[in-house]
Amino acid sequence: MRESIGGTLLMYLVIIFLFIYIVFMAVVINYGRVFRAKNSLISYIEAEEGFKGADSVNDFITKANSLNYRGPLYLCYTQGNGDTKYFSIRLAIQFDIPLTNGSANVWITGETSGIRNVTNNTGNNSIEECNATGNKFTNASKIRG
Repeated sequence: MRESIGGTLLMYLVIIFLFIYIVFMAVVINYGRVFRAKNSLISYIEAEEGFKGADSVNDFITKANSLNYRGPLYLCYTQGNGDTKYFSIRLAIQFDIPLTNGSANVWITGETSGIRNVTNNTGNNSIEECNATGNKFTNASKIRG
């Protein structure tokens, strides 16, 4: 009888550690995927030298879709010295919480290097300036999500 209880306890411990390992691997894979999308989107903004028209925001959304990123996407800019702007991007890793119909977001942010001579002519999808105090994404343009 004693050995059957010990075997059951060992089986429960193995199941618990297996569950923790699976959750950890899911977090690492999702983090890597969103981090890679953030870097690709920042490179895209730098290559295009900002947003030069309404179509460029749509192209930006298409680029995010091609990277298989489907979560919320925020974008804003900070005015640098002279005519230089720095674009900030915010993406989220979304985790659905089982049995509660809830979800949790872990935010990943990034910023471009300085881009000169940017006209913020993006039509209806204008990019807002980042908030100077507190959370800089308070006034950010919600591109999708």
